[in-house]
Amino acid sequence: MLWKEKQKIKSKLERGKMNKEEYLYQIKKAKTSLAINISYIVILLFQLGYVIINWDEVDV
Repeated sequence: MLWKEKQKIKSKLERGKMNKEEYLYQIKKAKTSLAINISYIVILLFQLGYVIINWDEVDV
């Protein structure tokens, strides 16, 4: 989804519907979003790994 958004932003720049400053701002927002999403996935994987490793000690 982020890749499609990046392509839409790039096509708007090429068609002249967006100036260079707005383009850079939108790309920065997309990259920040991607970094946040990746960090959430990494945190989730660490938590899942911890639960799997310590399954005998988990009291559910």
